[in-house]
Amino acid sequence: MQQHLHHIDSNNFEQRHVPDRRTQHLKAVFCSLYKARRRSARRQEAAKQPFYTDFYESWVGLTVLAIVCLSVTDAMLTLQILARGGTEVNPLMAALLDISDGAFILGKLAITVPCLFIALVHINFKVLKVIPMRSILVMLLLLYCGLVSYQVTLLAGY
Repeated sequence: MQQHLHHIDSNNFEQRHVPDRRTQHLKAVFCSLYKARRRSARRQEAAKQPFYTDFYESWVGLTVLAIVCLSVTDAMLTLQILARGGTEVNPLMAALLDISDGAFILGKLAITVPCLFIALVHINFKVLKVIPMRSILVMLLLLYCGLVSYQVTLLAGY
């Protein structure tokens, strides 16, 4: 019996005829919006460790959307409070207000939305290996609800 040994040419080692999907980061993000594949960790052992997913439970998406809406509401209510004699206590936001109301709103969203996106991508992780990101999102939602309620109360007193 004769053995045939094949020499593998290192230059032609890659035999794929399609682009490697792992190099198309943005395409993967956008495709996952309508064609989610990974819903959980692949193995039970891996589920005990933080993992990325391209499918999010509906409550997570609704929570993120609610936080964005509350952030916009906060900005609008802040502008109303300022028009009635209030002051902005956050120095960064006060600096943006010195530029214009539009800069204030855009600056607020430019900070909030990317942070929420990072939180969403890391939804199955723990901050400092202790606090689940899911809990942080819920706490943030509750804080924004409290802030908007406080602002409405302030406006009712003017």
